[in-house]
Amino acid sequence: MRLSHSILALSALAIVPCHTACSALVAVAENTRNVHGYWLTEDGALIIEIIACEDGTTVLCGFIRALPGAAADPELAQYASELCNIPLLSNLTYEMKKDRWSGGDIFDPETEQMYAVYIQRKSDYLKVRAFEGSEWMGETLKWTVAESPFEGCQMADASQ
Repeated sequence: MRLSHSILALSALAIVPCHTACSALVAVAENTRNVHGYWLTEDGALIIEIIACEDGTTVLCGFIRALPGAAADPELAQYASELCNIPLLSNLTYEMKKDRWSGGDIFDPETEQMYAVYIQRKSDYLKVRAFEGSEWMGETLKWTVAESPFEGCQMADASQ
């Protein structure tokens, strides 16, 4: 009788840490999926807002919402009004197996080309991998969380 009470007590103790650890793992997984928000590009030129492409969907898009680099780059400043609010990322869906958002495209405003892309949340940055064809043949960028406040684009004529 006493042995069975000990086993029950031990199994109850094992459940508590597992519950706590499992909750922590779920929180980490949810955090890595959460890429919504404002992101500063690696070169500091653009702030991108990542949001649902349409209300009620889980498909994500990213729009240029500010151009902090325009102050130091006259060429960027010249095109600021054209770049504001354009979609930079489109049609990203969550890929649970690889814990990333993929299947979408990224627009390169400099070359006016579209590339395949996946994005993946890391602890302190967003990994953005743009490629043509194979994932191994591309470029990886690190975007950081944009500090607020920042002066955004004029939103009056934005469709999103």
